[in-house]
Amino acid sequence: MKQTLKDKLKFSTAVLSALFFLLAVSTLVTLAVYTRRVHDVVAAIGIDQESLEQLATMQKNVFVIFGFIALAILVVVLLFLRWSKHVQHELDLHAEKIKKHQSDVEKDLVKQKEIDKMKTEFVSVASHQMRTPLSAIRWYAEMLLAGDAGKLNTEQKEFTEQMYDSSIRMIKLVNSLLNVSRIESGRIIVDPVASDLGNIIDGVLDELYPRVQKKQQKIVLKKKPEVGKVTVDPRLIREVYVNLLSNAIKYSPEKTKITIDIMLDNGLIVSEISDMGYGIPKKQQKEIFKRFFRADNVINKSQDGTGLGLYITKAIIEASGGKIWFKSKEGKGTTFWFSIPRKGMKKKEGDRTLAPTELIQLNNGFSEKKKRNK
Repeated sequence: MKQTLKDKLKFSTAVLSALFFLLAVSTLVTLAVYTRRVHDVVAAIGIDQESLEQLATMQKNVFVIFGFIALAILVVVLLFLRWSKHVQHELDLHAEKIKKHQSDVEKDLVKQKEIDKMKTEFVSVASHQMRTPLSAIRWYAEMLLAGDAGKLNTEQKEFTEQMYDSSIRMIKLVNSLLNVSRIESGRIIVDPVASDLGNIIDGVLDELYPRVQKKQQKIVLKKKPEVGKVTVDPRLIREVYVNLLSNAIKYSPEKTKITIDIMLDNGLIVSEISDMGYGIPKKQQKEIFKRFFRADNVINKSQDGTGLGLYITKAIIEASGGKIWFKSKEGKGTTFWFSIPRKGMKKKEGDRTLAPTELIQLNNGFSEKKKRNK
C-alpha cells in the first residue's frame, strides 16, 4: 500500500510538472505570436514614429510581464519537484521503518512460539514426573481404607480419606495440565467411530452419580430420535460432557434440576446442558474459556477445580469443526450449548490420548459401584 502511494505521488509530480512546463512554453509562444501580429498590423496600416515608439514600449512591458509569469511558473515547477522529492524520501524512510518493525515483530513471534513450546514441553515432562508418586499415594491410601493393612480407627480413617482426596485432586490437575500440553502441541489422536451420544452421556452420569445423589439433584436427559448415531471420538466427546456436567453439578445448589438436550439443528448436532446454579458474573463471562480461570462467585463455594475444564472443552469442540457458547445470569443458572457437524469428526493421527480428569471419589468403600436411577 505504501509503494502504491509512492507511485501515485511520482505520477502526479510528473503530470503537474508537464502541465506547468507546457503552460510556460505556451505563454512564451503566445507572446511571440502576438508580437509578430502587432508588427504585421503596424506595417499594414502605417502609423507615425511617436505612436510606433509607444507601441514598442507597450510590447516590451507585455513581454516583461509574460516573462515574469513564465519565470514564476518555472519556479513553482522547481519548488514542486523539490517538495515531491522530499516527500518521496520521507516515504522511503517510513517504508524502511515499517519493514524493520515487521521484521522485529516476526522475530518476537518466533521467539514467543519457542517460549510457548518450551513451556508446553516443561509442563508435559513435569506432569509425567508427578503422576508416578501421586498414583502411589492414591493406591496406598486405597489399600489402607480397604483394610489391607488392618482395620483403621475413626481418626486414622479420616486422615487417610483426606490424603486420598488430596491425591485425587492433584491427579486431576496433573492430568488436566497434560491434556492442555497435548492439545496445544497437536499430538492428540482423533479416532472417530459411529457413536450414540445418549449412551456416552449415560456412562458419564454413572460416574458422576455419587455427586448427584449427595446433592439430591435431578438430571433429565432428552435426545431427539432423528439425531441417531454420530461419528465422533468417544473419548474426546466424553471429556466434553464430563467437564460441562461436572461443572453443572458442582456449581448448582442441592435439590436443583440439570437438563441435557441433544437435537439436530440445520445440519449440526447441538447439545444443551442447562442448570439452576450460581451463574457466571456478567463482568467475567468473557474470561470463562481462558486457562485457569474460575469465577469469583464460586471459588469460596468449591475448592475442587483447576480452571482448565472449559479451556479443554472449547479446544476439543473447535478442533472438531464445531463451536461452543453459553448464556448465564448470576444467581439464576447457566446454559451451555455446543455443536458439531452432522458428518462428525475427522480422523487425525497422533501419539497421545486424553488423560482422565474426572475420577469417582467414594466415601464408603472403593470397590463399590453405584448406578444412577434411570
